[in-house]
Amino acid sequence: MSPSERTVMTVWAEVLATEVPGPDADFFDLGGHSLAAARVVSELRRTTGLRVGLGALLARPTVADVAAEIDRLSAEQGAPATAAPATAAADAAEGA
Repeated sequence: MSPSERTVMTVWAEVLATEVPGPDADFFDLGGHSLAAARVVSELRRTTGLRVGLGALLARPTVADVAAEIDRLSAEQGAPATAAPATAAADAAEGA
């Protein structure tokens, strides 16, 4: 299991208040709905510092697919997929 998959599973478990069995888990099968999806995206953005889109979750709602989107966004930005914004901000301050 990748770090991005672990991050997605942790966020889903918190938002949905349920256990997420693995990377093939489907957000909607776990009880997710549009309002919860918005909360998940907000938390993933906060956790990763990446602009994870709601459309990505709605179109491909498995842990593995959302984690792949996080990895793709991370590669585009050249940042670690699971870096918290506070860490990124601290790194930027040190380099300034």
